[in-house]
Amino acid sequence: MFSSAQVQIAADRGNERRILGRSVGLGDRHAAREMAALLSTMDQGHGGGRARTAVVRYLTTEVAGYLNGTFADDGVRRGIRSVTTVHTRATAYLAATA
Repeated sequence: MFSSAQVQIAADRGNERRILGRSVGLGDRHAAREMAALLSTMDQGHGGGRARTAVVRYLTTEVAGYLNGTFADDGVRRGIRSVTTVHTRATAYLAATA
């Protein structure tokens, strides 16, 4: 029998393999920016670090996967790195204020 932590680790590893080397385009950049805005709005509206888990999960799954991908062009690469900074700052802020 597997613990829930072991199952989660296996799922995360499978997700990393699935995302690794994927093509990252303008749509991914827009989606990541929209998610940053949505999570920020959620935090501002509800406070108390309620968005913290969602921010961390999105950063460690989707955004980390984008960073491991192949970029459509240099603008997309810069945009993904920029939005990674936004999500990382949000994670740090929510950790400090919760």
